[in-house]
Amino acid sequence: MFSAPEDVKDLAFPLAEFRRRLDAVEALMVERGLDGLVLFGPENLYYLTGFETIGYSAFQLAIVPASGDPRLLVRELERGGARRR
Repeated sequence: MFSAPEDVKDLAFPLAEFRRRLDAVEALMVERGLDGLVLFGPENLYYLTGFETIGYSAFQLAIVPASGDPRLLVRELERGGARRR
């Protein structure tokens, strides 16, 4: 399960809510026989991760594997904000 870094700040929602959302997504993946999920839309990224981009036209995505921690791919410019959220 996801383990938050010690310096997590400025969360969009409580860590327990993140875990609830991630658990729900993982349960649906299992139900549908998916090995992973790739999220592109800013709204979907925000719902699952709490990450809100400053550049909607920039490429960004989240990879949610069936097992293991999700990963967020963002521009270097947004790396610090993404890590805090």
